[in-house]
Amino acid sequence: MVDYDPEMIDAMEYKKINCLYGDVSDIELLEEAGVDNAKLIVSMLTDQALTEFLLRYTDKHNAEAVVICTGDTPKQAAALYKLGASYVMLPHYIGSEKISSFVRRSGISKKEFDKYRAKHLEHLQSHKDPLNLPEDDKTTSTIKSSVQQ
Repeated sequence: MVDYDPEMIDAMEYKKINCLYGDVSDIELLEEAGVDNAKLIVSMLTDQALTEFLLRYTDKHNAEAVVICTGDTPKQAAALYKLGASYVMLPHYIGSEKISSFVRRSGISKKEFDKYRAKHLEHLQSHKDPLNLPEDDKTTSTIKSSVQQ
């Protein structure tokens, strides 16, 4: 994992997850991260220019890698596909497809939505702390509050 947020790096190190701090536009960082030999690259970058940079780099140094990234619009997705993305996630469309599927399956029954809502709330409660850090650590409290904002 590569991240530019020092608090996220601290949290990942706390969880013993391999990570690197830095900017994805730093070629030395990409080399250190092993992008040149990766089989799968999943990018959650929200900056279109950085995503395009990563795709160009990967195309030049590791054209066989599967690269999954995100876009905000179909136009952005088309541009990323042109640059070699294997798949472009469009979060707004994924959410729309999921709820459409639920409505097709369950209809517009309030009772069915109430069941789905309860299940969703239960899931959200069990994942309140995305990093699953203990409550008693003062550093942890700072990390958790910044991550949840």
